[in-house]
Amino acid sequence: LTISSMPNAVIGYNPVFDTTKEGYGSGKLEGRVTEISPCHQVKKDLPPMFNFHGEKDTTVPIENAERFTRLMKEDGNQCDLVTIENVGHGFFNGAFFRRANGDKYFNLTMYDTDVFLTNLGYLQGKPTINRNLFPVIEITTPDPDVNNNFQNGVGTVDITYTVTGNAQRIDIIVNDGEPIQNSSVTGQTVSIPVSDNTAYKVEILAYIDTDQLVDDQDYNFEVGTPLSIDKDEIERFSFYPNPINNGNFSISTSENFIKLVQIYDVVGKIVLSKSVQNREVIDVSNLNAGMYILKVKENDKMATRKLIVN
Repeated sequence: LTISSMPNAVIGYNPVFDTTKEGYGSGKLEGRVTEISPCHQVKKDLPPMFNFHGEKDTTVPIENAERFTRLMKEDGNQCDLVTIENVGHGFFNGAFFRRANGDKYFNLTMYDTDVFLTNLGYLQGKPTINRNLFPVIEITTPDPDVNNNFQNGVGTVDITYTVTGNAQRIDIIVNDGEPIQNSSVTGQTVSIPVSDNTAYKVEILAYIDTDQLVDDQDYNFEVGTPLSIDKDEIERFSFYPNPINNGNFSISTSENFIKLVQIYDVVGKIVLSKSVQNREVIDVSNLNAGMYILKVKENDKMATRKLIVN
């Protein structure tokens, strides 16, 4: 019985890519620095690889990871690289190993590892781990599709929302004012003071890493009969399909204006930016499977949604 030492797949968590002086380990391999250096051993027909690397890694320079990925692809090999902004070596270690780290990047890497192995046929089903990155907001009452007009004299309107996932900050903004202080990151009922004959827009925004917006829900309502209504959200915004299974999707709104479409990955890096027509097909077949943030601007109006690519 002969068993090959060649792996069927490789997953690297900030691995060494170059053992020369351009990378890490040359002092331990004097005279033999290229013999086990991945960048110097790239050839055709290598197993598929999936690597994670912090952009501020001072142990293994990010340039090494990017160069290795380029060399692999030039030889026709499958090699994907996920780069994480503002983190260094060992960023993926969870709280079980480095308590101060928390589990955010651990969950991110384990989730993407699961997707990689599933795509290769080594795992089945959807990942069971919670990435713990994307909080989801739901406005439970009032029903935005049913109750959006209140009689004069009500004084306040109560809005109840819930948050699933791990938000680090929730902002509640009424008519573009200052955020309501001490908003719960898990959900609550908020009483909004209102005036007669006035239109209101309430935005509930969820953030991770303090300033990375990952979800928002708006509730527009009127008290009495406002003289004018000023809304900043894109009217009748929708996109289909979500999740994306065939590598493309389209956006529909009530207007036929040109739309600026931007897609961000989980660490806030923009991975697609283009202008499209209403219902134009948008190709995202080059994106890795995972969760993204979709931001669309149409004239002076905006929409932000979560986008899932399978």
